[in-house]
Amino acid sequence: VTQLLSFVRPKPAMIAPVLLDDLLHWCSSMLKAQAEKHGIELITRQLDRGVTVMADNEMLQQLLMNLSLNAIQAMSIAESGRRKILLITTGYSDHRHGTSKRGLLTVRDSGPGIPSEIQHRIFDPFFTTRKDGTGLGLSIVQRIIEGHRADFSMESSPAGTTFKIFLPLDTALPEGERSV
Repeated sequence: VTQLLSFVRPKPAMIAPVLLDDLLHWCSSMLKAQAEKHGIELITRQLDRGVTVMADNEMLQQLLMNLSLNAIQAMSIAESGRRKILLITTGYSDHRHGTSKRGLLTVRDSGPGIPSEIQHRIFDPFFTTRKDGTGLGLSIVQRIIEGHRADFSMESSPAGTTFKIFLPLDTALPEGERSV
């Protein structure tokens, strides 16, 4: 119901500086029990410290939750004996948008991957491959990305799936003070 309501009546983004380091702590506390329940190793890693982006913190949390829960669900049905890892990282992107760097959120899993024949549909509202799925999680992720003037990339193979989200930096801080 919550997903349906947030899809039908999205709230406007409350854009403010968000320290990506804080999102890693939040991910650990919110996802650890769910990951462990499915035998998945949750790893959070700062590639760069002190990366501050202009975003809505709650929406970034929802984005991370949706991507992570999809990854956990995909890995929970993966073959046994395979190491199951959910890796969430933050930092600066090496991906250039004009002349400026961007903040980077990455969600990578070691699941079975997204079949190439359905990759073009995964952001369609109500598209799901699960019996109990709503098909709204990735549609909401896409809406959040668009609402933040962010970009994303996705790579998927039988070795896993990686989503990278490129967010605008907080330009109020001088370049030299963005990294601790």
